[in-house]
Amino acid sequence: MRQPLLELAFQPLDSSDETFAIGLARHVFAAWSRDAGRTAFAMLRAPGHVAEVASTAGERLGFYVLSSRRLGRPFGPIVNPVVAHLDAIAVHPRAEGQGVGGALLEQAERRARALGAVVMSLTTAVGNSRAQRLFARHGFLRTMKTSRAYANDEDAYEMFKAL
Repeated sequence: MRQPLLELAFQPLDSSDETFAIGLARHVFAAWSRDAGRTAFAMLRAPGHVAEVASTAGERLGFYVLSSRRLGRPFGPIVNPVVAHLDAIAVHPRAEGQGVGGALLEQAERRARALGAVVMSLTTAVGNSRAQRLFARHGFLRTMKTSRAYANDEDAYEMFKAL
């Protein structure tokens, strides 16, 4: 994978980071959500969700939110696997094109593996080709298309990766 142009540090997203994350979510996800800030706030506070923020020299540049759960049934040879879902990933516009998104995605995958996940899924808008390219570069495959998945009635691709 491409190395980020910036030296990034990752830390758990805590209450002092919420204003940043909610503001960034409002900007990045505005086209697909009726209230991206409220949705981000709910994700950040949801039980069992993991969120981390990426920063360099004390400047926050992006975040991800990950959820995981036990499937509760066998998945192939795995009796009771953990599955992870990338609920959100966002990069501040000033850091776009510098490898921050890829670094966040790799960190989310590491965290999912540490939680015992064997697969990771995500949902992305059909029109969000930049995100689709990022996910494809990192091994995610489209599994299905969901009609009218977003508030603007845009369709979404469900994507999947074995960890």
